[in-house]
Amino acid sequence: MEVAHRETNQHVVDIALDTHPNFRRRGLAKQLLHKVLELADLHKRSLIIGMTTDRIPAGDLVAEHLGASKGTEMHTHQLRLSELEAGLIETWLSVVNKHHESHPSLLPYYYECVEGRKNESGYELGCWEDEYPESGIEEIATLMEVMNTAPQENLQVEDEKITPDWLREKMTMFRSRDTHVWTLYLRHRASRELVGYTETFWNSEHPAVLWQAATGVVPAHRGHGLGKWLKAAMIQKVQTERPSVVSIRTNNADSNAAMLAINQKLGFRPFSKDTIWQLETKQLRDYLQAKS
Repeated sequence: MEVAHRETNQHVVDIALDTHPNFRRRGLAKQLLHKVLELADLHKRSLIIGMTTDRIPAGDLVAEHLGASKGTEMHTHQLRLSELEAGLIETWLSVVNKHHESHPSLLPYYYECVEGRKNESGYELGCWEDEYPESGIEEIATLMEVMNTAPQENLQVEDEKITPDWLREKMTMFRSRDTHVWTLYLRHRASRELVGYTETFWNSEHPAVLWQAATGVVPAHRGHGLGKWLKAAMIQKVQTERPSVVSIRTNNADSNAAMLAINQKLGFRPFSKDTIWQLETKQLRDYLQAKS
């Protein structure tokens, strides 16, 4: 369970509820739901949000039984790197790396950008690993609010306000879980503004799988293939520096046509069908009282 103390969405509590298959049908989930309700009441939260997957079919049945409504329908997609189309990443990167077209082999483009060499695209690519630089953390927080433009469908939530403190807390949490975070970003050369980013999570306890999280480009700079550039550069970095990774997984709302198109071209395929559900605290209280 998570009760985030931020400027926005102070009506929400996020939960992940599961019981081991050997201990189901013993009323344990109902006991956990009582704890969820206690926590929601303690923090004066009116909406409970959680996700189910068709890899555990009982989850949808439980959500419907509780009276929850569907907020966002989505899929987890998976790319097996062994099935990546040969030459695709190099082709995508060469679009913005035109001055290398005469060379028989392309220098990995993210190295070029991190080292500050010039390119013809009008943008520069860089990388933050496991930390956001304090000198620019407010600008980074503003950049990451671009994810508010991603489809939320029917979720009863507000646009998220990202703050430097929230970013620091995020990185502290990932360090405590031994999870490594890579963030590739794009900076507009003329204005020096941050205009896009993509982020991945990797844990040594599950070395074969890497999670591709948010990818976003600010609206004023869309239409230049920057999302494709970010995704391709990240895959190239993973192939070079994380040889243990077999598969990359990512979540996308079914209505996010632009990002789905990029992922499909890369070779991502459906791995699971997921649903984010929402349940009013009052509904859960009524259900538990009826069961009592």
